[in-house]
Amino acid sequence: MLHLFNNTRQLAALLLGLLLVVLHIPGLLYDFTAGDTTGGVLYDWMIWLTGHTRTGQVLLGMLWVLLTALLLNRIVIERRVLAHRDYYVAAGFLVLASALPVFHIFSPAMGGAVFVLLAINRLMDLAKAAEKQGIIYETGLLMGLAGLMSPYYYVFLIPTILGLFSFGAFRIREIAALLIGWLNVFILAGAIYFLFDSWDVFVRKSMDVSYALYMLVHKWDRKTYIVLQFFLLILILAVLLQPRLAIKQQYHAKQFVRVVYNFLLTAGASLLFVDLYNKPSLLYLLIPYSAAVLGVYVKRYGRNPSLLVSAVFMIAFLVVLLNLYRFHWL
Repeated sequence: MLHLFNNTRQLAALLLGLLLVVLHIPGLLYDFTAGDTTGGVLYDWMIWLTGHTRTGQVLLGMLWVLLTALLLNRIVIERRVLAHRDYYVAAGFLVLASALPVFHIFSPAMGGAVFVLLAINRLMDLAKAAEKQGIIYETGLLMGLAGLMSPYYYVFLIPTILGLFSFGAFRIREIAALLIGWLNVFILAGAIYFLFDSWDVFVRKSMDVSYALYMLVHKWDRKTYIVLQFFLLILILAVLLQPRLAIKQQYHAKQFVRVVYNFLLTAGASLLFVDLYNKPSLLYLLIPYSAAVLGVYVKRYGRNPSLLVSAVFMIAFLVVLLNLYRFHWL
């Protein structure tokens, strides 16, 4: 099945769309519960566009997942991490991003992912730029938009600043440019809410984040532990693959892998401080970077994936389908 996405022709794109529809029809058929509806002000605006209907939020979630998959796939190709153009990364992302019922409804975590990927893509432009402050400022703007989707995306300022260090832009003025870009988004949004006499709403939405060591003090149920172990397995696998991804790669490809790993590890570490029982959709923070790492590894040693990799993808696809359509294990 995986070999069907071995190019970027129209047929492969149609198959990618078909994969999306097959994986997300359950969101329309079954009454899946949204994992998190306490996002930032930008999330509220997006929900307003859906008319506050559940069907609208499911359809928006489908379109957003497809947009994220195509964006992630394009970034991997443009940054020359892969020599051959295909949809492996996008296909892997769609399966991971459809694994849980809570991922089928547009959520703050899902919304912010696109802006973080755009920020990573802009950050990579520092490798060839003579004037870096403009790029860094725009990266800050994109991270600010992610923060307006969900305050939990504030934590990704850490790997963004580490990314500046990777490209030799770690001076005070570069960090200031990043933070000014990030703050300007909130200043503009806050001004709009202030003019409409809703400043208290803006502050509450922008500060609605609760980080605490829930893993140590909160008793999760069996289902939550199973889900967490599954995603931690993906995280551990991605980390173990890192040394092999750095072998015989071009400079820009190595930089891309390094930046993606910074975001992946930050996402994984942040989950230790989140109550995943009440906000399981925050597991989505891991998915884009995990999909990028696993997808790149699939193509690292050849144009076609191995039989083992194809079998694993097929099994994962079937397990996700059975969970969504029939058994509802998770």
